[in-house]
Amino acid sequence: MRTPKVALPCLLLPAALAVALGACGGPGEPGGLSEELKASPLSLTAPSDADMEALMTGVLTQRDGCIGVQAGSAFHELVWHSDDVEWRPDSQQVVFQGQALTLGDTVWFGGGTTGRGMDYLTRPEGCEDADGSWLVGSVEVPPQQ
Repeated sequence: MRTPKVALPCLLLPAALAVALGACGGPGEPGGLSEELKASPLSLTAPSDADMEALMTGVLTQRDGCIGVQAGSAFHELVWHSDDVEWRPDSQQVVFQGQALTLGDTVWFGGGTTGRGMDYLTRPEGCEDADGSWLVGSVEVPPQQ
């Protein structure tokens, strides 16, 4: 019985490609983030298809260098998918999926709470003292009454 022989280069090529591609920073890796996002007061995580539909209403706030939502007496850190968000420091705005939110806006945040084991790409130090973390899935500014 003959055993098929596979050339060593054919076995090493997939491994070499995986290593080379892994070194490239994509949007889901810290190396793929813009310098502005890295320096922003936003907590960021890798893009995900997670479908979270809970609702939190509160005021978009910055506390101790952390962007979050003030909901009653609780301050929740907002965690954004890195490919959906932009920080505009001059206007103090978060742009999420094309919608601009200004600090002080009352906002409906769709999403859900995150566990303590969240895999952050960036996280401002001030976010560590938040009362909780909210992974943002959608936003809407309620109509003015």
